[in-house]
Amino acid sequence: MNKELQKLLLQQQEQLSFHKPIRDEFSFYKDIQSGNPEILLGKMDIAATPGMGVLSSNHLRNLKYHLIILTAMISRFCIEGGMNIEIAYTMSDIFIRKIDTASSEKALSNIKKQVITDYTKSMHDIITRNSMSMHVSKAMDYIQKHLTELSSTSDIAQDQDISADYLSKLFKKETGMTLTQYVLFQKCEMAKYMLVNSNVSCTGISSFLGFASCSHFISRFKLLNNITPAQYRKKMASKLFSTDAPPE
Repeated sequence: MNKELQKLLLQQQEQLSFHKPIRDEFSFYKDIQSGNPEILLGKMDIAATPGMGVLSSNHLRNLKYHLIILTAMISRFCIEGGMNIEIAYTMSDIFIRKIDTASSEKALSNIKKQVITDYTKSMHDIITRNSMSMHVSKAMDYIQKHLTELSSTSDIAQDQDISADYLSKLFKKETGMTLTQYVLFQKCEMAKYMLVNSNVSCTGISSFLGFASCSHFISRFKLLNNITPAQYRKKMASKLFSTDAPPE
C-alpha cells in the first residue's frame, strides 16, 4: 500500500493533478444543507472535473462511484441539518439504485441534477417550516403523516383542538396556500415519486392517495403540473435513462 501511495502521489505532482480542497467540498454540501436555491443555477453535469480522483479504470464506473459518494455525503449533511433520517436515507437508497442501473454519462448527469435538486428543495422546505408558527408547522406534520387518509381539512384542525377557520386563515397567511391546496400539492408530490420509482398504476396511486377516482387524480395532477401522470412517468423515464435527452 505504501509503495502504491507514493507512486500515485508522485504522478499527481508530475501532472499537477490534485484532489479538490476540502473547504470547497464542505461549502458545496453546506449550501445544500442550508437549502440555498442558488446552487441549482450551477453546472451539474457528471463529467470529470479537476480534483476528481480515479476510483476505477472504467470511465463510467468511476463516475458512478463518485456520484454514489456525493449522494451519501449529501444525505448525511441534510440529516445534520434537520432532515428526517429515514427520509434522507431512503432518498439516498433510491438514487443509488438509479446510479447502479444507469448506462451512460448523460443518464448520470440527469441523476446528479435530481439528487442536488431534491435534497436542496427538501432542506429549503424544512428551514422554511421552522420559521412558521407552531400551529402551521404542526398542521404540515399532520398532513405528512396522514396524507393517504385525509378526507377533510377539519381533521387537521381537530388534531390541535383549534378552529378550522382560524387554522385555515393562519395557514394561508404563512404559506400562501389554503389547506386544501397544500394537501393536494403534497399528494401530487408523493404521486411523482411513485410514478418515477415504482410500477404502480395510476389507478393504484389514486386509490393509495385517497382520490375520489382515477379520473379525479389525473385532472388534479394535470392542473398542478400541466401534464398527466402517465405523461410525467414517460417523460421522467426518458430524462433519466436516455442518452439524448437533456437534463431539466
